[in-house]
Amino acid sequence: MIDPWGFYNRNCTSFTAWRMNQLLGRTSAPWAFTNGMNGGWWGHANTWDDNARQLGYIVDGTPSVGAIAQTDGGTFGHVAVVISIGAGVVTVEEYNANLTGTYGQRTVSTGTFRYIHVPGVNPGIDPFGAVDRVVGAVGGFISVQGWAIDPDAPTTSTTMHIYVDGPAGS
Repeated sequence: MIDPWGFYNRNCTSFTAWRMNQLLGRTSAPWAFTNGMNGGWWGHANTWDDNARQLGYIVDGTPSVGAIAQTDGGTFGHVAVVISIGAGVVTVEEYNANLTGTYGQRTVSTGTFRYIHVPGVNPGIDPFGAVDRVVGAVGGFISVQGWAIDPDAPTTSTTMHIYVDGPAGS
């Protein structure tokens, strides 16, 4: 049977499309995420990364909560949804990973998948951090030490702007 999103029922693709619609705020038609959306064709899981690139979505090795985790492995590939990220690991929720017709969650190395970032899905958690030390230096400059992380891209560099007593340049 074909589901309302154009995928075969009880497959990883059907589950992932259902979850994407939920994350996009669609719990009834018209659906935001479908097999033929925007003129593309998602098809089997092993073609999702190629279709996503053709539609202009970011596909990379950096997980984010709400991203689609995708692999070409196996006969038809596999897709899942990222639900949390840890140090070098990602936890996904998925359908049919080990047994036919079953929902599950598992934690694996971030390198297990590539990640499809669907516009409007990422929760957009603001970067955060802490200043550990500020030291005055010669010539009117200061040295600032601390840390920061962007939870939406935890393994990439984050640019920081530090303002002292006013806007940039003052």
